[in-house]
Amino acid sequence: MKKILLFILYIVFINETISQFRKADLLFKDGTVLKGYGMVIKDDKIKFKISLEDEPDVWDNLIVKGIIFYDFEISQEYEYIHTKNKKKPELLRIVKKGKITLYERRKVVWNMKFNSNKNTLNTFEKVKSVSDYSQFEDIDLFLKREHEKKAILYNRTMKKSIQEYFKDCDVIRDMIQEDEYKKYNRIQLVNYYNVFCGE
Repeated sequence: MKKILLFILYIVFINETISQFRKADLLFKDGTVLKGYGMVIKDDKIKFKISLEDEPDVWDNLIVKGIIFYDFEISQEYEYIHTKNKKKPELLRIVKKGKITLYERRKVVWNMKFNSNKNTLNTFEKVKSVSDYSQFEDIDLFLKREHEKKAILYNRTMKKSIQEYFKDCDVIRDMIQEDEYKKYNRIQLVNYYNVFCGE
C-alpha cells in the first residue's frame, strides 16, 4: 500500500513541476496578442496571467486561437485544431508551418504491473502493490492545409492516404510511388513538400 501512495505522490509532484507558468503570448482569434505567463491545464485549457503576481484566468478555444511559450532562445507555439477523431478542438504543438502545417500531440502513458499478496487467508483481503512501472511518450502527428477544417492523422505506414494527401506535389508523389519516402521521417517529408510545392 505504501508503494501505491508513494507512486501517486510521485505523479502529483511530476505534474506540479511540469505545469509551471512560463513566459508566453496568448493569441486571440481576432488577432489580439496578450503578453504574460501561461500554462496548459486539463482539457486543453490555458491558465494565463499578465504578471506572475496576478491571479490567472482560464481560457479555452472559444475566443483563443492558441499560445506561444518562450523558454530561453526557444519558442513553442500551440494552436487549437479540430482533428477527425475528436469533437472538440485540441491544443496541438506546431512542428512546422507552411502550405501544409504539421502538428504534434504528446501524451505520457504509464504502464503498471501489480503483485498480489498471496499469503492472506481471505481472497478479499489480498493487498495489491506496484511491482513495476514505466512511462513512455505517445506521439501523434497531424497534417492540415490552411483551408481545411480538420487535421488528419499522419501515419507513414498508410501509403495510400499520404499518397492522396501529397498528390499535388510531383516530387513527393514520385518519392512515394518509388518507396523512396521510407528513407525520410515524417517531418522531412513535410519540409520537402513545403519547399518544392509550398507556393
